[in-house]
Amino acid sequence: MRYAQESALVSHRSPLRQFREMCLFIYWYGGDPLEYYDRKLYDEDFRSVMGDFMSQFECKLLAGALNGAGSESIRDKQRFEEVCLKDGLAVLESNCFLSAETDSAFWDALELPKNDLYVKPCGGKKGQGIERWNFESHENKWSQPGRTFDESELCNYLRQLSAAGRYLLQPAVCNHPSLAGYSVGPMLSFRIITVCDPKRGPLLVAGYLALPRGNSATNHEDYGGMVAKFDMQTGLLDAAFSYVPAVEKHCTHPDTGAVIEGARLDCCPDVLELALKAHRSFPEVVSIGWDIVYTTKGVYLLEGNTLWGLDPGLFLGRTPYVRTCLDIYDARRASSSV
Repeated sequence: MRYAQESALVSHRSPLRQFREMCLFIYWYGGDPLEYYDRKLYDEDFRSVMGDFMSQFECKLLAGALNGAGSESIRDKQRFEEVCLKDGLAVLESNCFLSAETDSAFWDALELPKNDLYVKPCGGKKGQGIERWNFESHENKWSQPGRTFDESELCNYLRQLSAAGRYLLQPAVCNHPSLAGYSVGPMLSFRIITVCDPKRGPLLVAGYLALPRGNSATNHEDYGGMVAKFDMQTGLLDAAFSYVPAVEKHCTHPDTGAVIEGARLDCCPDVLELALKAHRSFPEVVSIGWDIVYTTKGVYLLEGNTLWGLDPGLFLGRTPYVRTCLDIYDARRASSSV
C-alpha cells in the first residue's frame, strides 16, 4: 500500500488501477510484486510494454547459464583491477588490498594517502559495507559521522576490519565540473550495460546515471540514491527515480536544483567507448554492467557486475540483449550435441 500511494503521486495512477495491473503482472506474466515497482510499471503504458519484459529471475538464469569462467574476475574487485591494468584499461586504481593474510611488515610500513579515502569489500555488492573517510588536513585526521581517527588509529581500524574479509583502499576522486550540479560532494557513476556477441563483439544495451543525495558514501538506490536512464545516441537524460525513503520522480536534483530531465551528458561517447573496450577484455562473460566515473582527469572504470540489476525499468526486449543471449545459447547447444 505504501508503494501504491507514493507511486500514485508520481504517475497519477490510482492504487486500485495499480493493484489490477499488478494482479495481471503476477498471474499472467509470472512477475514478482516488487518488480512492478522496481521496473516503474506504474509509470508505463502497461499493456504495450509487457511484450518486452523479462523478469529478474529470468535474467539471473540467463547470466548463470551463459557467463563463462571469467565471471569471477569481474566479481572480485582485486582480480578485476589486475586484468584491467594488464590490458591497459583506464581503471581507478586502489591504494592497496587488505585481508587477514596481510603481513605485519606491510601494516608497520603502511602510510595512508593524505586525502579522502574509500574502504570497500572486495566482493561487495549494492553499496554494502562501503565506508568513506574524509581527510581533515588541519588536524591530519580522517573522519566520518561519529568517528575521527589519526593515521595510527585508522590503520588499526583497517587491520581489524580486514581480519574478517578482503577489502580495498581507494582514493576518493572528484566529479568532473560538468557534473558538479548533480552532487554536493559524493561521486556519481555511470552504469553501462553491454552484451558480447561472439561474432560482432560487445554491444551496448542501456546506460544510466546514478546520482547520490546528501553526503552518503554511495549513490546506490538502497541508500537514497537516484537513477536516471539516458539516451545513448543523444546523451539526453530522462527524469531520475528513487525508492528510499519514498518512491519519487526527480526532474531536478533535490539537493542542488540542477535540471536532470532533458540535460545532455557531453561525456557520453567517452563513457560508452570505455565500456565497449573493457568488455573485450572479458569476452567469455556474456553480459556486464560497468560502473564508470567521470573525474577531473577523465573517465575511469570503477567495477564490473555480472548480475547488474534491473531496477531502473529496463525492458530487454527493446535491446540486443535477448536475441544475443538466445543466439549464444542455441550455438552452444548445437556444438554440444555434435
